[in-house]
Amino acid sequence: MEDTIPDFCPECGLSDFKIRIEDQIYLECVRCSFKKSMPPPYPPDWKDQEMTIVELVETSKAYGFAMFKIMESGVCPHSQLRLRPENKRIEILEDWGIKFPEENIKCPECGRNYGWASFIKLMETFHPVREFLKKNPEFRIETEGGYEVYGKEAWKISFVAGQTLDVYFDIEAFEPIWIKADFNPIK
Repeated sequence: MEDTIPDFCPECGLSDFKIRIEDQIYLECVRCSFKKSMPPPYPPDWKDQEMTIVELVETSKAYGFAMFKIMESGVCPHSQLRLRPENKRIEILEDWGIKFPEENIKCPECGRNYGWASFIKLMETFHPVREFLKKNPEFRIETEGGYEVYGKEAWKISFVAGQTLDVYFDIEAFEPIWIKADFNPIK
C-alpha cells in the first residue's frame, strides 16, 4: 500500500495525498491528481532514524513552518543575517492562467526565499482570496504580525487594490481563520 496523508486540495477539499520523496516531498491528490510539493525532507537522515514517511512529512512541514516564522521575524534561519526591508520584493508569476504578485523575502547572503510557500498555501486554500486576485490582478501585499484571533496567534495578510481584503492566518495551523474586507467579498 502506498503511503498517504490527509491535506487540503483546492479542487476537492480535504483529501488524501499520495507521497513521493525525492529532492523534495511531492504530494498528489488521490481523487483529482492535483500536485503540490514541499521543501526537502527534514531531517535528512530520516531513514537512519527509522521514521515513517508520514512522520517525515509532518516533521518537514513543521520544520518549514519554523524556518518561515524565523524569517518573517526578520532573521534568516540559515545565515543568521538580519534582513532589511529592501530585501522584500514583489514578483509577477504566471500561475493558474493569471498573474499573481508574490511577496518574497530573500536573504542577500544565502539567497534563500521564504515567501512563496505561505502565499501559495493561502491562495490554494481560501476561496475569497482566489476570487479577489482574479478580479484584481494588480495589487500589493502587506503583512503584519502580533494578532490574536479566537485565542490563536495570527498574522494578517492584506491584499490591497483600491479595495482591501484582510486575511488572518493561524500561524500554528498554517491556515486562514478570519477574513475582513472593506467591500462585500461574497458576490
